[in-house]
Amino acid sequence: MDKQAFHRVRHSIICFCEKALERGEKVSRDFIEAAIDKYIENPVVASTIGTLTKTDKEKLKFNIETQINVRISDEIVALRNEEVKRWLDHKRDEVNWTFWNAYRTYLEYEGRTKPVIDSLERVIDLVLDATGDPTTPGSWRRSGLVMGNVQSGKTQNYIGLINKAIDAGYKVVILLGGHLNELRNQTQTRVDEGVIGRESIQLAKNQGRDKSKRVGVGKIRDESKEVIWFTSKDADFKKSAADQIGVSFNSVTSPVVFVVKKNAAILKTLYEWIVNKHDLDIQNGKLINLPLLLIDDEADYASINTKHSKNDITAINEGIRKILATSSKTNYIGYTATPFANIFIDPDKGNDALIADDLFPKDLMVRMPAPDNYVGHNHFFPYQDFEADQEVSSSITLIDDFEQMLPAKSNKETRVDVLCESLKESIQVFMLATAVRYTRSSSFTDHSTMLVNMSHLTVIQEQIASLIGDYVDKFKKANELNGTKEADIAVIESNYFSSLHDVYQREFQVDLSFSEIFPAIRKVISKLKTIAVNAGSKERLDYDEYDENGLVAIAVGGHKLSRGLTLEGLIVSYFTRNSKMYDTLMQMCRWFGYRPGYKDLCRLYITEQSLSWYTFISEAIDELYTDLELMFYRKKTPSEFGLKVREHPGSLLVTARAKMQTAESCIRSLDYAGERYRRFDFYTDSHENDKNIALVKNLISNLIEEYKYSELDGDGSYVFYDVDYEKVINFVSSFSVVDSDNSQHLVIDYLRKLKALKVPNFRVCLRNQKNAASTWWTRFNGTEERLPKSISYHESLRPIIAARRRLSFGDDKLVMRSHKSELGDPKDENILTGSTVRTRASAKDYIADVDRDFPGLIIYTFAVGVIEPSTVIREKDKEKISNIVIPHINPTVGYSLSFPLLENLKGLSGAELQRLKQRAKVLYKTNVIWREVFNEDDFEDAYDDDE
Repeated sequence: MDKQAFHRVRHSIICFCEKALERGEKVSRDFIEAAIDKYIENPVVASTIGTLTKTDKEKLKFNIETQINVRISDEIVALRNEEVKRWLDHKRDEVNWTFWNAYRTYLEYEGRTKPVIDSLERVIDLVLDATGDPTTPGSWRRSGLVMGNVQSGKTQNYIGLINKAIDAGYKVVILLGGHLNELRNQTQTRVDEGVIGRESIQLAKNQGRDKSKRVGVGKIRDESKEVIWFTSKDADFKKSAADQIGVSFNSVTSPVVFVVKKNAAILKTLYEWIVNKHDLDIQNGKLINLPLLLIDDEADYASINTKHSKNDITAINEGIRKILATSSKTNYIGYTATPFANIFIDPDKGNDALIADDLFPKDLMVRMPAPDNYVGHNHFFPYQDFEADQEVSSSITLIDDFEQMLPAKSNKETRVDVLCESLKESIQVFMLATAVRYTRSSSFTDHSTMLVNMSHLTVIQEQIASLIGDYVDKFKKANELNGTKEADIAVIESNYFSSLHDVYQREFQVDLSFSEIFPAIRKVISKLKTIAVNAGSKERLDYDEYDENGLVAIAVGGHKLSRGLTLEGLIVSYFTRNSKMYDTLMQMCRWFGYRPGYKDLCRLYITEQSLSWYTFISEAIDELYTDLELMFYRKKTPSEFGLKVREHPGSLLVTARAKMQTAESCIRSLDYAGERYRRFDFYTDSHENDKNIALVKNLISNLIEEYKYSELDGDGSYVFYDVDYEKVINFVSSFSVVDSDNSQHLVIDYLRKLKALKVPNFRVCLRNQKNAASTWWTRFNGTEERLPKSISYHESLRPIIAARRRLSFGDDKLVMRSHKSELGDPKDENILTGSTVRTRASAKDYIADVDRDFPGLIIYTFAVGVIEPSTVIREKDKEKISNIVIPHINPTVGYSLSFPLLENLKGLSGAELQRLKQRAKVLYKTNVIWREVFNEDDFEDAYDDDE
């Protein structure tokens, strides 16, 4: 069955299944199979599509099953400027939604289910509604930001927005489609399919535009509804080509669409063409009188003004704002998965008539919800339940041998001569995972990709790609010699098939034997290509060229694989690069996305340091969106959210050097309100730990003498009430803790300010984490007997159990830490409040509870083991363990501090609360040491790429 027939059949059966779901029926695999049989029994259908083979039916059944039960797990969260009047519901029935209806049908044809499309439409409607009616008379400038996860469907969202915006009255649409040619070309293809409806041809061949091939929505939409395009898949905006079209904005009856690269020269050329073509005089207010929509994809990249002075503007930022200034009616909508830099834009308006206000999203901030089949940071880097000794995600393999192949301090002169063993294994895992996916789906035509991102240098990428190509060729030769044999014979006679068999047995727990996937392995090996993705590569990573039969590729690159570019069917990623910027790191996560039917097969090979950083960043992102939700429920505006986030202690360190504005010195703002501050990095020196134990014993003894306390029923934890600030300040000041970020003294300063402001006293919890069950690593080589069991902090209290924790050594073995910033449990904060009817899982939720108006101190007791080598993180790898070090004879102690939202303090007026907030801030200047930690070398990814 060809692709068009497959799409038609799938669409019809999905519609049938969705109606069953609406009736409350369960759509199981058997239900889908029966629906397929019933559908193809229809004589008209049979005459159209012919006979379905068993393989066709299995492919249909698998494809529909992985799509039909997808649901949206999160609600839409949005902040909006209430000064912009809502209009969409009032005028909805007056608008002819021709463009949107065609796009919706196209999405259905592509296999999107009704709940997914409905959720998409809700976000789009919210954006249109919040940014105002485009037919509103007079002059207006509006701006918004749509935030979604990496690879979560932002392109689909803004293409839907373009279609609805055209229906609603926008005449000119400019889409900034990436900062590289490949990204812009990829975006142009999506716009061709989703908006234009034709295969955009080079503008120099303008004469045949009306005869260009219809694609996507062009096969669905009324043929009279055309779009004028000024850019094509192989040609960005050029003045000469635009002049050939001979179209003025003021005379068009059809919408006009540009897809341009985010490049200063291109933006300048477009601006000058608009001004000259339309004889504008912006200084004197002679502007285009048409609504203009400018969509900025990857809005955190290059669009931000990184100059220190408000009157000094970076070229791309200036180019965007000057284009916005050409029309009296403009709407700027940014899309990003990493919004940190955008919400730090100064929301103050400028006073230059020639340039629009900066790009702060003053009218709308909206978070896109993700369907439950999205594979994102919570899949790869989930919160760990340390009480249950939860292992690191089974999708992750830690690597520590890559420097044998590529030293960390490599340069253009570095020679790469061999592949490390972990990279070889990951290539075999890619072959096997793709084969399992193909066997499951009964299809060998889906794209499947492996990412290898080890260096930003083109010359090194080429060497790595060459070595991988040579390694793959050995499997191709083995496939030619042994592939026609039975699987068990091939395994015996070929070292390469034997190796694949061993890796499969070790790495995969699926309901398919090696023999069952063997035909697919042969197909994968024969199709497999190795492609260097950089400016000097001779071969392009172009999925469209392999649309019929599918591309199986190992993509080796750097910058071009780090942002924006979609890798179709990405199933294995080998990643050793790092950055100290949250946004740069998260944008490198091309392994996020939709993996229907093969989510469990996805693998990520990274270093332990990367795992630690990504886990921390995942928590920071969750906290950022929790802030957004809190602001949403309190009906705050985007401007208020921006100010709040700028004061967040972590968010000021999450983007590039210029965006952080760290010149000679920088005043930083720190506000711990609503935050949890954890101290879980420990010295390996037992003397330091014993001092901390003595400190805890002394504190508990004093608390028992002076304060009321209670033992939690069935828990064994103790809570002390109304504890004076000085007790806690003395404890924190004396506690021996690894403090690489120089933050402990800032916390103490913050505590003193809260005391001076008469914020209620502390509650202190001596936490007893009861679960001390034996785990796989504690059973290794007598570890169970060597671990400390419990400790008595005071003779009148029950002993506290030491909760088992696996940690890793620092480089010098003087410190040890977890890859997680949390060694407790989110529900620990609820112990301080004392509520028993809580279902929320976020520590921040408990801290933000309206009944929580006091700070808290929780003291933790651990039994620590350090596994060597540190890359052993799962039971299946336990044979690699060389030793488990028990650094302390006594338990190891740590603590957390938490601070209430100041809004929760009772009896304060709005003015008093504002003054309290200002006084509670801690202001400090970054010193030379801080700038050395975040030095310029850390930002090569964003600015110094060799490509």
